[in-house]
Amino acid sequence: MIHHLSMPTCLAQASATTDVATAVASVAGVALLAAVLTSFAKFTMIAAAVAHGLGAARLPSAWLGASWALLLTAVVMWPVWDACSVEWTKAGLQAAAEPLGTFLVANSDPESLASFERVRDTIAARAGTEATRSDSVRGVLTVAGPAFMVTEFTEAFMSALFVLIPFLVIDLVVANLLLAAGASSLSPAVVALPLKILAFVMMDGWRLIVQGVVLGYAY
Repeated sequence: MIHHLSMPTCLAQASATTDVATAVASVAGVALLAAVLTSFAKFTMIAAAVAHGLGAARLPSAWLGASWALLLTAVVMWPVWDACSVEWTKAGLQAAAEPLGTFLVANSDPESLASFERVRDTIAARAGTEATRSDSVRGVLTVAGPAFMVTEFTEAFMSALFVLIPFLVIDLVVANLLLAAGASSLSPAVVALPLKILAFVMMDGWRLIVQGVVLGYAY
């Protein structure tokens, strides 16, 4: 039996589908912005560097690394979120963007800020519009946000370098020792893994990473 839907029913179903798609897209957009406008990206990249340095992609696994990064992001960003919430209650979105913009500017490289300010001014001049402040909603998205993101990526790469170099040294030492002992049939990665974990634990690596990165933010 073929059921014919009336025009109002079809329109209602299409409207509901559009609303769901819009909601999903909005949530995805907010999640992406939250990832690059907070410390989440840096912590995720550092966790990935530790896993790569150990030579075990699942130690920690990707979802554990993301959970670790999310928890530390909450520690770093909580004062900013509190300030944004207070300003939102008092004066709305524009005021709520100011504490976030202040945080992003305070933790951005001055050269990156100046570069994106020049880009903003150039685009505004070409479009015939007025340049926005860095702590406004548009300024957060066009100046402070990109400068903060570039700074976070740069610092994450530097942190990854400090994490990977000791692991690389252990890999080289183990490979040379196995070669000298004539045990070339053994996999250097298998032998080096417990040694790298032991060294990381003895150095209290997680605490050093957390303290070094979390306490490095300015407010």
